[in-house]
Amino acid sequence: MIDVMNGKATPDSFVDGEAMMEQALEIYRELGDKGGEGNLLWGLGSFHYFAADAGTAETWYRRSLDLHREAGDRTMEAWSLHMLALALAGQRNWDEARSTGRHALRHFYEAGDVAGVTLVIDDLAIVALGDEDIVRAARLWGAARHLQQVTGTGLADYVEQTNTLFGVQTPYTVMTDDRFAEEAAVGAAFALDELVAYALEVERGTVGMSHEEPA
Repeated sequence: MIDVMNGKATPDSFVDGEAMMEQALEIYRELGDKGGEGNLLWGLGSFHYFAADAGTAETWYRRSLDLHREAGDRTMEAWSLHMLALALAGQRNWDEARSTGRHALRHFYEAGDVAGVTLVIDDLAIVALGDEDIVRAARLWGAARHLQQVTGTGLADYVEQTNTLFGVQTPYTVMTDDRFAEEAAVGAAFALDELVAYALEVERGTVGMSHEEPA
């Protein structure tokens, strides 16, 4: 049950919520609804992700990704890739988190989904920090905050907050204030297509799914 006095979920509510999702999953499977099944798997992945269990979340996100691809749902494929990248980053699997995040970025960019781009740019800022490329991390962080401001989404801060579940650092914790502000400003000044090319480490104007990353 939910503690309505403080707005927090109790342990019982988490157990109940997971049980309900598993029941719904069985119904979708009986109906043969691949898209619905994929959504429930994504939800179960998120349940475990926000319980700070990145390894279990990864398993569910991979299954969700397969089903969304089978159903031809490019939007949920991108969201599955995004959350899979975060689960991989939570486990410090930086190489696969990078390729998965870049794959998600291509999907969101080609769909014109700037909110999705904002999220994944921040995913990749965290990955860059894991790669010990702090300049790239700060620039991507600044770019994500700029997109957040101009779109009013607030999504970049959301990604940063969820990473605290796994003790993942953010760029401003590892740079001097002046240096961080300087590099973040460089990222904030990128045009959208320039930013995406920078995040993917490709030439500007060559972004496309024909060059997509493996996942």
